[in-house]
Amino acid sequence: MLAEVETYRSGWLAQLDHRVPTAFAQQTSGFISIIFWRTSGLMLCGMALFKWGILTNERSTTFYRRLLAGGLVGGLGVTLAGVWYTETVDWAAREALFFGTQFNYWGSLLLASGYVGGIMLFCRRFGGGLITTALSAVGRTAFSNYLLQTLIATSIFYGYGLGLFGSVTRIEQASIVVAIWTGQIALSVLWLRYVRFGPAEWLWRAVTYGRRPPLRNDRSTDAAGD
Repeated sequence: MLAEVETYRSGWLAQLDHRVPTAFAQQTSGFISIIFWRTSGLMLCGMALFKWGILTNERSTTFYRRLLAGGLVGGLGVTLAGVWYTETVDWAAREALFFGTQFNYWGSLLLASGYVGGIMLFCRRFGGGLITTALSAVGRTAFSNYLLQTLIATSIFYGYGLGLFGSVTRIEQASIVVAIWTGQIALSVLWLRYVRFGPAEWLWRAVTYGRRPPLRNDRSTDAAGD
């Protein structure tokens, strides 16, 4: 553990001995054994939920309330049971990795359904308000925000930046998350006032369709002309 902390507090090239084999394992054996199946299955579930009108807020308020309550109670219950189990076995590698992770693996699906219920209820009551508008802006620039988060976080924690890896408390980590999210929400809303896509989203569309999609909003173009 100390060696890993020292590695990530060092320069970019010095980290490659640790990062390259880790990334290779995650994108080969880890991808084939776990990530592919879970991600593909959840994508199919998402398509079904969309088709059934659950993700498009077409179900009744009672349905979403039950989804919220059942998802939160069931998901948190299973997940907290996993925390208790892992603590009971003192984080022993075999038990924690092969059995302890199963609680969160399945509990997270229940918890996600609770999130869906809560979000649908929130949008039904406050749709078009400040919060939904701000979060939708982040969703429309999700790819760009993902890349920006990577640049910000690595600059904070890795050795070629501030080098804070392994030296930040949980409360400080949460504060950093809030600060990054606050900045990205404000930046996303401001960005989409003038352009249609995030920079990464625009580039992705250009490569996919083989042509350059219009970037600026008609509103911003008209304002510039006036």
